[in-house]
Amino acid sequence: MKKVILVMTTDENYIVPTRVAIYSILDSAKVDTFYEIHIMCDKKLDINSRENILELTKYWDKLQIEFNEVTDIFPDGAKVYGRFSIASYYRLFISQILSADKCIFIDGDVIVSIDLGEIYDIDITNFYVAGVRNTKKIVIDNYEEKIGIPSLKEYINAGVLVLNLKKIREDNLDKMFVNAIADNYRMMDQDIINKYCYGKIKILPLKYNFFTEY
Repeated sequence: MKKVILVMTTDENYIVPTRVAIYSILDSAKVDTFYEIHIMCDKKLDINSRENILELTKYWDKLQIEFNEVTDIFPDGAKVYGRFSIASYYRLFISQILSADKCIFIDGDVIVSIDLGEIYDIDITNFYVAGVRNTKKIVIDNYEEKIGIPSLKEYINAGVLVLNLKKIREDNLDKMFVNAIADNYRMMDQDIINKYCYGKIKILPLKYNFFTEY
């Protein structure tokens, strides 16, 4: 049996999409894949909201869902832009909260149509993270200079990631991620991941994060 460690984030406004995303993951799973799913959330997340997601464990045997609360370690002063919520930053704490060496992160608005063991098996030994190039054009002039990277050619979308948690911890990127929240990047955690992982980002095929624009 293959175990896939998967992380998601949610808040009260994203419970239904998150449940739908998990359902799609399970519906596309191979019979020998076990999913260990961690949901990063605020400690104030309503019990009924949690139960709405936990209910899925009644219908799949090869499934474990755990809620991991980020609130007590989250710094003050984080700025939120556009339609994003504060929960978007929670993915920056994965390497601190999970003891695993590797995981997949998926946003709650993603529909999965493959067994995630396929992406989980991708070799990222020498990389911090793997992801698909961001397809949404950043219209801010000289954006690479604003966030402090040489180029946007390897700038990835943070909606689907494979994370080398072991290497992130070894090189102290977990602390850099959290400290950078106070710098208020326009694309928030996505900018932070791209900045501090730059040079050790593995680019994945478009099929692993296929946007609605296509």
